[in-house]
Amino acid sequence: MERSTWMGRRGLSSILALAGGLAWTSESSAVQCQSGMIPDCFGGCIEESWLADDNCNDGPHVSLNCFAYNFDGGDCINQCDFGEFLDCRGFCSPAGWQDDGTCDDGGWTYNGHVVDYSCAEFRFDGQDCNPCGSGAILDCNGNCAPEQWLGDNVCDDGWATHLGNLVDYSCVHYGTDEGDCI
Repeated sequence: MERSTWMGRRGLSSILALAGGLAWTSESSAVQCQSGMIPDCFGGCIEESWLADDNCNDGPHVSLNCFAYNFDGGDCINQCDFGEFLDCRGFCSPAGWQDDGTCDDGGWTYNGHVVDYSCAEFRFDGQDCNPCGSGAILDCNGNCAPEQWLGDNVCDDGWATHLGNLVDYSCVHYGTDEGDCI
């Protein structure tokens, strides 16, 4: 499989090693913030000190209340009971059901409501609900990409395309392309 190049290659600058989390953006490259700031769940920038500060930062313009930031370092989880967090539909659902080998896409119920982790925010239930099909997985930007490119000694940080999308495995979730982008 041939890879096409993209002239705007960003290299290591696209890696988001942020307090154990990363920002999922719709952009093809990582969000760049000033010193002391980190990308929020929407792709904007927010004070790094706001993460896990005992205050749920879930505003309409900036937010850390997403899976990538462990729901503001746990500050926003208290909306649900211990061992639960808000699923894709906003219901308190069992945390242990996420990424457990079963696709939770609304076919199961918990406390009288369906459980849905099949959205991009939860990486399609940790890829239990793989929308990509055989041989492909979601990359850091939520695009389907060849699984064989992960950890193949080539840094996939948004320079190559697959199915018209730039492939990026350089995020924390994939260990910076399993070490290829270090």
